[in-house]
Amino acid sequence: MFKKVKIYISDEHDIRTNLALEEYLIKELENECAILFLWWNNNTIVIGRNQNPWRECHLSAMEEDNINIGRRKSGGGAVFQDPGNVNYSFICYEKDYNIEQLINIVTSSLKKFGIDAFFNGRNDLLVEGNKKVSGSAFSKYDNFHIMHATMLINADLQKMAKYLNVSKAKLASKGVKSVQSRVTNLVELNKDITVKGFEDAMIETTKELFGDDSKLYPVPDKSLWKNELDFFTSDKWVFGRKINFEHILENRFDWGEIQLHFQIKEGLISECKIYTDSMDETIFDTINKLLINCKYSTEGIKKALDSITVENNLQKQIISDIITLLKREL
Repeated sequence: MFKKVKIYISDEHDIRTNLALEEYLIKELENECAILFLWWNNNTIVIGRNQNPWRECHLSAMEEDNINIGRRKSGGGAVFQDPGNVNYSFICYEKDYNIEQLINIVTSSLKKFGIDAFFNGRNDLLVEGNKKVSGSAFSKYDNFHIMHATMLINADLQKMAKYLNVSKAKLASKGVKSVQSRVTNLVELNKDITVKGFEDAMIETTKELFGDDSKLYPVPDKSLWKNELDFFTSDKWVFGRKINFEHILENRFDWGEIQLHFQIKEGLISECKIYTDSMDETIFDTINKLLINCKYSTEGIKKALDSITVENNLQKQIISDIITLLKREL
């Protein structure tokens, strides 16, 4: 069990930056102590350690709408976060880890708003009607634990549906599929609750339970956690974690039917095969060659296709239609 809590509130709202800070805060741990880290992100999707971003997200829509994406080290499913969602993380040594203490901080904070909540197992926090308001993920390192979770205060649930699991393309993936749950915002239960109000309640509850030694600490200077920042902000971590899979896109256009078979290796197109009944055969040979080793994203493929010198209006239309298909399905 822990006897005091060190509290940190991030003034950053980028998912990769906050994941880096969370990792660095491990170094701020003390004996018989837990760390409470509070943070929120601008519009973003966070995927689990072993998930395939192309399976979990509509990456093309995210690119168009400037939705960020980050990958955490813990397992579990993909979640959408926006400024109406609070993240809270608990970090402590394994010998001090006590899930009941952590849960009590959260549920006691919600009681300040007249909200009764209970954990379903250890992952989901439910309220009346068995609706989910919070989901947790866990990491265990050599001698310490991290529990981090979301809390839906006033999140845009329509965006959640737009960016998560919307592609109908055929995917053969080794990633873990997200489980879609019935969710609700806390404002549906108490219209006065806000992101800052919940953060304040978590701080107040922590001080009530663990005394004056539990207090706010300044966030360490960013220069101290450069290594963590470089790791979590790299596309290699987010997209290239040896996730190899096949993605098949197909559609019928005025000029014919097309099937695009992509083999993806660590975020790049390692193999491309195009099947079509189009009368123009030469343009597809060119596309095949150009897309090998291309970054598997709408922008990456569009850049390659835009470099093609077209010979006629049909080829121009073919390229335009393929880009439209990618924007819809990726």
